[in-house]
Amino acid sequence: MSMTVAGVTVLFNILDQLGAVPSGTVRDCETYVAFLNDWEGRDSRAHAEGTYGSGRFSYDGTVHGKWYCCLKRR
Repeated sequence: MSMTVAGVTVLFNILDQLGAVPSGTVRDCETYVAFLNDWEGRDSRAHAEGTYGSGRFSYDGTVHGKWYCCLKRR
């Protein structure tokens, strides 16, 4: 099963609202990796994936801070 970035974002926000997402959490999805409150981890992974220049993004969690994400190399 493949989820879109928007679908995964909705799922993360639901888990966040339920209090089920502790800080330091890493979500490894099919197309990208998300790090909760860890921009350094995201940047390190983006360098390893070769997506640092154009494959990083972030969004606010609903309760627990900010998700820092990077695309995976295909």
